[in-house]
Amino acid sequence: LFFAVAKIPLFDVVNQVNPELLAGKLKGYDYVQKHSIDMKINIFNALYIANILCIVYILFIIPVAKLKEDGKLIFFTKCSILSVLLLSVFSGVPLIAFRISELFGILSLFMFAGVVKYLPFERLNIVVLLIIAGVFFYINFFHNNLLAPYHFAHFK
Repeated sequence: LFFAVAKIPLFDVVNQVNPELLAGKLKGYDYVQKHSIDMKINIFNALYIANILCIVYILFIIPVAKLKEDGKLIFFTKCSILSVLLLSVFSGVPLIAFRISELFGILSLFMFAGVVKYLPFERLNIVVLLIIAGVFFYINFFHNNLLAPYHFAHFK
């Protein structure tokens, strides 16, 4: 449906996929998995716990009538559910698990923003979203060192 609406020739896109390159990538993943240090995936990290909590809030707290009116939030929620499930299912193959999970997980950002209008705090909903974003930034910056490769200046 997306390809028909966007007028992207689906078969031209599929024909551009190189099976030899894809097979090489999968062999590489297999080799790294067999010969690397024991790689573990923390399924219950802060981002995925927040995803699960947000999904539970959407599914059980927001009235179905309101939710049916917001097609975008439904789509983003479905993608977030897929992201969490795929990370769990493919956790035995960490290299593939993160890539496949993040393919759908990138839309969870929009789910977090979309759920803000359904929070019970009225005018403070945006403040709640900013606090949650600040907590994630704090966790990622100070505890996980995820931004360490992006230092602009190294101070001693």
